[in-house]
Amino acid sequence: MLSKINNKAIEYFQNNGFFLLEGAFQRENAEDTAHWLKSQDLEVLAKTWTEQEPLVPLAVYQNVHQNDSPIAKIASDPELLKIASRFMGDEVYIWSSKVNLKAAWCGTAEYFHQDFVYWTERGYKNMNLMSCMIFLEPHGIL
Repeated sequence: MLSKINNKAIEYFQNNGFFLLEGAFQRENAEDTAHWLKSQDLEVLAKTWTEQEPLVPLAVYQNVHQNDSPIAKIASDPELLKIASRFMGDEVYIWSSKVNLKAAWCGTAEYFHQDFVYWTERGYKNMNLMSCMIFLEPHGIL
């Protein structure tokens, strides 16, 4: 997977601000992880009311990289950290992680935004940041 991050990929990332890496995980691994999450008691995983929405027992599962779940294993995969480091040109670490469990087109509106404003409110002042999204299930416009 790291071999896919060549100079052309890094240049694309620098020029466009993103890079889509398909097939980073085995489909079976992603499906097993999604199944594990769906089998959990979501109300138990919700630590505060801010992680819930009306009729949704868990909309956002926070700090998933800090436990020993299948989600944590994917979120903190050493190979992904190496890839992120290649893109950033420096060693990286995970500052924050979450799983969005919202149904498509339901719940709170989430307009396009940059996460930096949220991170600065939580104490991180360096602007050299990266967001990484991992999709466990197919996503697209209905």
